[in-house]
Amino acid sequence: MGKDMNVRPENEDYQFMRETIKKSPAEHRHLFRKGLALFFGGVFFGLCAAGAFAWALPEFAERFAEEKGLVAAVKLPPASSEEQAVSEEKKSTVSNTDSYTDIQGGSDLAQDTSSLQEETDPLKEYQQIYRQVLDVAESPRKALVRITGTSGHSDLLDDSLLSYEEGEGIIFLESSSCIYILTNWEPSGKTSSLQVTFADSSTAKAHLCQTDETTGLSVMWVRVSELSDSTKEAISVASLAQSFDVEQAEPVIAIGSPSGEYDQVLYGVVTSVSGRLSAADAEYQLMTTNIQGCTESKGVLINTKGEIVGVIKGNTRDDTNVIRAFSIAQLRSRIEQMSNKKATRYLGIYGISIPEAKAESLGISKGVYIEKVDKDSPAMAAGIQRGDIITALDGSPINDMQEYSTYLQNCEIGQEISMQISRYSGDGELGEVELTVKVNEK
Repeated sequence: MGKDMNVRPENEDYQFMRETIKKSPAEHRHLFRKGLALFFGGVFFGLCAAGAFAWALPEFAERFAEEKGLVAAVKLPPASSEEQAVSEEKKSTVSNTDSYTDIQGGSDLAQDTSSLQEETDPLKEYQQIYRQVLDVAESPRKALVRITGTSGHSDLLDDSLLSYEEGEGIIFLESSSCIYILTNWEPSGKTSSLQVTFADSSTAKAHLCQTDETTGLSVMWVRVSELSDSTKEAISVASLAQSFDVEQAEPVIAIGSPSGEYDQVLYGVVTSVSGRLSAADAEYQLMTTNIQGCTESKGVLINTKGEIVGVIKGNTRDDTNVIRAFSIAQLRSRIEQMSNKKATRYLGIYGISIPEAKAESLGISKGVYIEKVDKDSPAMAAGIQRGDIITALDGSPINDMQEYSTYLQNCEIGQEISMQISRYSGDGELGEVELTVKVNEK
């Protein structure tokens, strides 16, 4: 198959016996007759096959045409002359329309393809998302203000003896006589005057209500009478969210100076809600986002409704460069106290909430585990110890630090509280103890 049998390799030597065999003439005649018979038989069968094909072809062609719709299954009566004229006109119109459609079809297809590319363009989608973010943030941004604090006194020639401090805040409340501003900026003790710059660049004198040392938050107020009509129209009042249910993956928008530059608008999602800041008689939830921040981060977080859900916590060198914020829902009672210049209620207890599942697994009471007690505090004076578990205040069950703090801050200064405590005895048994503690102010 692969080699030419007439070519002999040089390294091989074949020897054959050569003989000549002559066939008789009778054998030649026999082969000739057999070949002639095969030829005429093939011609005969070929003619038969051609005749059969010619006979069956019309039938097959008609059936094939019916299946393809080329031949009508039902024949209608012939149309009149008027109908024929209308039919010809329709054919002409359809033909022209088809030609126009073919021309336009390519253009429409190109436009559709171009439109599809624009719709699936990730940059276009990003732009659309950011525009929606700006729409949500439009009203709260009008509530943003800049705060300038001055200390010292000015010279007759210049202001060289004055020192300046700057902060940012947001208008969260308006009454008939005042507007209130929440800020995560704490004026120094040397600050002698405060000035607020509004969204329309107008200014007014501000007054400090109160500052919370634990969170670094402050509340200030400005007289409505000092604002012009144009300023009143230019500013807005941001709403504080009521819900505690800020969850992971919830979208949030950071406004203010989240990355250090004023009037920024950044967006992202909440990545964690497990952060906690423990303080005397309080525990604050910290939300962590995927929004990049810095040590100078200021401002608030708003939800997709434009409500304030968090106040940005200033980062320290030990923090990661992402925005973290105090949950506004937990700060509402404290903000109300600061707005009314109401002193913080104080017992001096640092506690940790005990989840129900944890309490069941350890066989202990659900409540607040006391991790630390301030020295010389009302709690220490009442005999409250580290390791105690607060289960109730004045007979009202306490499930976590939020309930404990809310109950305490609603008490009056000097009020005595009956505290129900679970305490381990010397032999390791858990018993119930009731102590009376007197509320003080911080």
